[in-house]
Amino acid sequence: MLLTHRSNSMGAGGYWEAGNIFNPVGENAAPCDFAVGHLQAHESTPFEIARRGLHQEMGLFDDDLRAAKLRLHSFAWASDLLDFKFFGFIDTPLSCSEAQDRWRNAPDRSEISGLDLSVWPVRSADDCAALLSEVRDNPEDWSPEAVFCSIRSLIALRRVSADELSRVMQGNSHTARLVQATA
Repeated sequence: MLLTHRSNSMGAGGYWEAGNIFNPVGENAAPCDFAVGHLQAHESTPFEIARRGLHQEMGLFDDDLRAAKLRLHSFAWASDLLDFKFFGFIDTPLSCSEAQDRWRNAPDRSEISGLDLSVWPVRSADDCAALLSEVRDNPEDWSPEAVFCSIRSLIALRRVSADELSRVMQGNSHTARLVQATA
């Protein structure tokens, strides 16, 4: 799982969850996506918007996207933004270093900072428990949507069950409320 930190700069997105852990891609639908004169308005699906975000914010090329599996797993209301959001993940054959190279050269990385993505292994139960423990023990470092998307992705990938999630996350009331929303 790849994660990053939101910029601390107010001019580059730091006004919202500055410095917190975020997913590297968060694309919004734009009004022009659905404009009557827009030739591809009928193709403005959540998947197409996600693919655009993966190109603009992650730097993935068309060939990268064709070789990957994109999965949208959740549709949620963000009460803090008064906006609906789709959440998902992409399973790509790219290595971590290839993904980081794409990300470094992405056309639009305006709201994130740092030189690298954080790589969180999630292959084993111990890997997943380590990531969930990080969320549980340091909730102030995580944006709510990174908590939601990361946990829902682990569940969708069948890397953790609801029971395993509950066991690891016990003991932190703030995180428990977020977890309750994801299970």
